[in-house]
Amino acid sequence: MDIMRELKEAGITLQQIATEIGKSRSWVSKAISGYLGEEVKEEVEQKIRIFLKGIGKDKGNSFKESEFLSTGQKAMFSILEHIYLNSYRDDVIHLTILGAESGYGKTYVSRYFAQKHKGVEYFLLNRDDNTTSILDLLCSRYGLSTQGVKARKERMLVSYLRGRDDIRMIIFDEADLLIYKFSGLEKIDMFRFIAEQSGKAVVLLGLSNLVDTIKAINSKGMFAYIRTRSNAIVLDKVKPTVSELRYFAEKVLKIKPSEIDEDVLRVARQRGYFRAIEHYFSNLQIYKDKELAKGLSLLR
Repeated sequence: MDIMRELKEAGITLQQIATEIGKSRSWVSKAISGYLGEEVKEEVEQKIRIFLKGIGKDKGNSFKESEFLSTGQKAMFSILEHIYLNSYRDDVIHLTILGAESGYGKTYVSRYFAQKHKGVEYFLLNRDDNTTSILDLLCSRYGLSTQGVKARKERMLVSYLRGRDDIRMIIFDEADLLIYKFSGLEKIDMFRFIAEQSGKAVVLLGLSNLVDTIKAINSKGMFAYIRTRSNAIVLDKVKPTVSELRYFAEKVLKIKPSEIDEDVLRVARQRGYFRAIEHYFSNLQIYKDKELAKGLSLLR
């Protein structure tokens, strides 16, 4: 089978492959197109097939079981799966910063992923979180003392996580909210420290500007090492199809087919995607008025 077709069926993007093998997206495209020679093409295709084989190994938890995931969401799921499968390796970067546009379905996919995989912890951050509140959140979850200075709690948390072989991956959602206030990079550096010292895979999930912030770090600045000691990935913009939005409304939101407005689906495809659909039906339930629900959810 053609390698591009295999990637499309698996929901994997060229950017993901580029990140996996340490090359640029354009280089990968040229390689599999044969512009860099037949030998390079065969070598890259072999690496891609090994990668595709790997993401389906873990007890049948592949995204292929999840028919309600859109193409873009499948791509995100596969990245999380790759991180999960490699979480026990010592020769990988343990902190991944994953960004995508609003409405992509990041929270939905990450929670679903955590439900389907053993050893995945999920935390939701908020705008007012600082290093102390985040450490307290983690310590409280694991039954550790929240007393003492930051360094003490970090060491205690790292020691605890090292001894928990059943914890493989920790996802922190809405992480882009951390960068809106002063010391945003300090918070991200704390996650790097926890990931590296505990050996656990840590994923910071947020809007694309989270990744932009990492890539914009001054190479000679105070936190320059974050750029080289984390994987910062922006998910490709993939608009869901109308049929994918309809499936989401029916299977996930449990909306009757007769209640799904095709115009709403078409507008949502341009504005807000899955979040817009969810907001629309939520507002429709509250106000019992289609036009008002559209105005509140889709036309802002």
